[in-house]
Amino acid sequence: MGQDAQNLEKLARAELADLVACRTPLLIGVRHHSPALAAAIPELLADFNPDVILIELPMEFEPWLQWLGHSETKAPVALASVNKAGGGLSFYPFAEFSPEFAAVKWAVAHSVPIRPCDLPSGVRVDLAREPHEHSDQPTISAALETHFHSPDFESLWDRAVEVHAADADAEALRRSALYIGWALRQDAEGVVPEVDLIREAHMRKVLAECPGKRVAMVIGSFHAPAIAKPPDSSPDLSAAAHEMVTSFIPYSFELLDSRSNYPAGIRDPMWQQRVLEAHRAKAKLDDTVADVIVQICREIRRVGHIAGVPDADAASRMAMDLAALRDLPGPGRQEVVEAIQSALARGEIGGRGRILANAMDTVMVGRERGKIPAAAPKSGLSAHVQNLFSELGLPGPSTRSEAPTTLRLEPMRNTRDRDRHIALKRLASCAIPYAKEGQVQGLGNAEAVSTSWEIQWQPGTDAMLELAGIWGVTLEQATRGAIQRRESQLKLDESLTPSERLRVLTECADCGLVDMVQERLDALETEFVNEADLTALLGLMRFFERIHGGHFPALNSDSTLVLPPRAPFLAAALRAIEGLIGSENASDAADLMEIVLLVRAQREEETLGLGRLFYTLKTFRTEASPLIQGAATLALRVCDELEPERFVEETGAWIDAGVDQSARQTMSGRIKGLLVAGSGMFESDASDLRGISTRIHTIEDEAFLERLPALREGFDVLTYGARDQLLESLQDAFPKALDPRGARGFEFEENAAFIALLKTADHRAFTRAQEIFEAPRQAEFTDVQTPEETLGATSNSLDPLTRWKLILGRQKDRQQNAGSVARALDQLYGQGQGEGSGRGIGQGGGQEDAYPSMREWTEDIEALFGTKVREEVMARAIELGHATVAFELENAPVEPSIELLEGLLSLKGSLSESQIAHLRPLIRSVVQALVKKLANRIMPALTGISTPRPTRRKGGPIDFKRTIGANLDRARRDEDGVARIVPDKIYFKTRAKRSLDWHISIVVDVSGSMEPSVIYSALMASILQGLPSVSLSFIAFNTQVIDLSHLVDDPLSLLLEVEVGGGTHIAKALKYARERVKVPNRTILALVTDFEEGWSADGMVREARVLAESGVHLLGLAALDDSGKPRYNNALASLMVAAGMPVAALTPMELAEWVGDVMRGKK
Repeated sequence: MGQDAQNLEKLARAELADLVACRTPLLIGVRHHSPALAAAIPELLADFNPDVILIELPMEFEPWLQWLGHSETKAPVALASVNKAGGGLSFYPFAEFSPEFAAVKWAVAHSVPIRPCDLPSGVRVDLAREPHEHSDQPTISAALETHFHSPDFESLWDRAVEVHAADADAEALRRSALYIGWALRQDAEGVVPEVDLIREAHMRKVLAECPGKRVAMVIGSFHAPAIAKPPDSSPDLSAAAHEMVTSFIPYSFELLDSRSNYPAGIRDPMWQQRVLEAHRAKAKLDDTVADVIVQICREIRRVGHIAGVPDADAASRMAMDLAALRDLPGPGRQEVVEAIQSALARGEIGGRGRILANAMDTVMVGRERGKIPAAAPKSGLSAHVQNLFSELGLPGPSTRSEAPTTLRLEPMRNTRDRDRHIALKRLASCAIPYAKEGQVQGLGNAEAVSTSWEIQWQPGTDAMLELAGIWGVTLEQATRGAIQRRESQLKLDESLTPSERLRVLTECADCGLVDMVQERLDALETEFVNEADLTALLGLMRFFERIHGGHFPALNSDSTLVLPPRAPFLAAALRAIEGLIGSENASDAADLMEIVLLVRAQREEETLGLGRLFYTLKTFRTEASPLIQGAATLALRVCDELEPERFVEETGAWIDAGVDQSARQTMSGRIKGLLVAGSGMFESDASDLRGISTRIHTIEDEAFLERLPALREGFDVLTYGARDQLLESLQDAFPKALDPRGARGFEFEENAAFIALLKTADHRAFTRAQEIFEAPRQAEFTDVQTPEETLGATSNSLDPLTRWKLILGRQKDRQQNAGSVARALDQLYGQGQGEGSGRGIGQGGGQEDAYPSMREWTEDIEALFGTKVREEVMARAIELGHATVAFELENAPVEPSIELLEGLLSLKGSLSESQIAHLRPLIRSVVQALVKKLANRIMPALTGISTPRPTRRKGGPIDFKRTIGANLDRARRDEDGVARIVPDKIYFKTRAKRSLDWHISIVVDVSGSMEPSVIYSALMASILQGLPSVSLSFIAFNTQVIDLSHLVDDPLSLLLEVEVGGGTHIAKALKYARERVKVPNRTILALVTDFEEGWSADGMVREARVLAESGVHLLGLAALDDSGKPRYNNALASLMVAAGMPVAALTPMELAEWVGDVMRGKK
């Protein structure tokens, strides 16, 4: 023992002897949770046989002590108090290993009076606890920590008290606990907080109320010296107490763990419970330690990791050895934790380390829940909510009704409505079935200032209130607990994605939890900004706008929230939009424009440069997918980076370029992007569509009809109501172009007969003029034609207004040809969607006939638009889910394409097995044609992969070098001196397997955004698996992983087996692939995904790093198609690159070249 410890022993001996010997009262100094003392309490009390027991608990809880000690009470439970006026929450959880709980149980069982003795919590509300000032001078507790090799007080208590319980009697444990409390008290001499001095004075006052009785006091060991040796003066105890509401509620080990952010907890409650059970059985902890370690190994195995008998044995022996090295009678919690981490984590902080942490949480924290007696008075959250509802005038349990009540609130204008709104939001956050919020539409694009709710007290409301009461005794506290618990669970499940972080942040703001909002705002600049995709970043920007605009009713206008600077998030958004280059999703076009407007608006405030933005937009304008090209073009125009005339010229050229199927698809996509990005812009002012409208007005009918389905497809992105507004805007912008009668022409009804009459009058006037002036006849006129004959007689018989009506699907033209065209297109596109789609085409009492069959429709499409356009329209119909169109393709010649195959495969979910079987020959022919075409393209890049071996067997090209060398003895020169060989041994080249074959693993994301890449992956797999000395795995995944390697030689069966859709769990798929790697440096793993991980990025990055470090040749494919233009999460892809997985978007040819280079050793 060191000199400091010896001096401590001499100094302590006398005072400690008096403290331990004190019997007026018997002092049992405890820590709030202590298995050793909880096991010793019954023996100590039985030996002393007290007349009354005092415990350290606020006076308000005295009525609950009999219920706390009730035989039906099952720990963990908690007592709580809250100021009736709000605030001042106090929380006292109890477990079986809590000494106070053991004392209450003993007292109730033996009919011994038991009272609280601590200061009322109503008084403590106004007493602030000053922070303890730490001295630089040597302290007794520091000497003890050095002696016991303890880094902190918790460890010191374990080493000095807990680990000795197995071989020490109850009195020795009491003495050790008092010793620790005395040491802490000596260190705090002169700096004890005032609130503690007042509490101790109150304890002495309650003790004085028990004269002549044998009193046992169960109090904190820190306070025991102040009871045994009172100070010379006592503080004033005359402070008035607030009226408090108390509760007795069930609790759980999850909340009792000190890492749950709930007060008065202890680490690893289930471990503490197991230790208590061992102490009660008077057994050593060896068996408990072994059992806990075995359970942890079982949990590790349950999730697919290795942890067997040797691992458990190593951890158990290490815990015992650590205890022996530290001169302890047995291992404590610290020794067990250190042993488990050392023996089972295997040096991995992530990966296995996380799995181990989850297993330890399950086994050592536990999931035990308490229970209070059925006869106990109602209290806690249920009572609080009923009182709150009474104050707010909300229906409670006494006003049950058969139907819900509709409640409309204006929380931004009315204080009572604001309080109601907050209460309903908090109930929803606690998953208590009472209120359902409805949708309220604001004016224009503005956010609604009112909210609508359907409220009803249901049988499930009572049940969920009792269950949610575990999180707290007030609605605010329960809401905090529920949100924190969900957030913790998301972390444990590695599901706390940026989107989930934003959802939690918004939920905290909706519930008025200002401090929780601030904590999460402060954490945004770390993991969130590094992992967030564009959607999450835009959501955060909208959240900031709502905060600035005061649109969170639950947040007071005087709240002191400090928002982080926007620049880092805008910079992250600029990086994120680079991943939109290949997007075909209309929402991405809208997001792109929103980011552009945000960056422009923040130019001065945030000093964020625009150079990168403009560079990206200019790149998109020429190299992105058609949809993003259209959006980028408009964005450049809005930013004044594209001159108005240049914009008009460029958009008009889109129409000019639509001369074939591919160009028309591009035109349609560009128009979609333009309209989505312009959201409402063109409906109010169509002048910027001058380039497009001019081409539509002037091109020949034949060229217009060729482009019409693609134009209808492009403008179909607008709602029906928006198309109606756009047509009116076009009429205002180009009145003369759209009607030869001028702007006033729109006042007249469109009448084909009237137009024919004008033409007839014109003919007669011209004839009469010729007769009068005897002018030469310029043309031969036939008889007057009917209106139907007139339409189509000239090259531009479809006037501009009719053309726009056909494009926008606004209404059918009464002219025959135009009506047929409109009818044919309406069969495919219908009325559109959104505002106004419930009226117009095909509605009500219209006179148009429906198509009797799909065959008639396809024949009309061919007659109206031509064969090529027919194929485009039919392919689009299949994409939109018109299954019957596919059956019309069976006997018709079709051009195989990825788009057609994608459409056919999309029908799987809507067709029966017999229908799929009927279509299988068609799909097989398309697949075979595509495989053959693709193989012809990529096989040159894969030649020469395997080593040639000479052989006498015929079957390959002649090996001239070997053949000539073997036949040199048969060389002869002919008459002209030329050397010739007549061989008798001819050698051929063949493919020979290397000593180690290559394995290619294609891991394919089959979530909804990846269908084209899924098809290309299946086709590539069928080609690569035919290579010599190559084996191949095909692993499909969304949130589940399916190994389809047995189907790679039949791409049709493989594609029919794949179900495209669902979420994305990349880490799970990589783990599955990693576990099947046999020879890492001879394995190629191609991950085909958009990197939109649905779980935390940590797991995905961790798996990639492990694969890279093992030597596997990795490649992340953000897209695998002929365009090589991906739509992917740029932030997460960057993390994967940093982990060792290169990321690219490749065509099949480029992938084949990369695979060939890897196998040849060039990469």
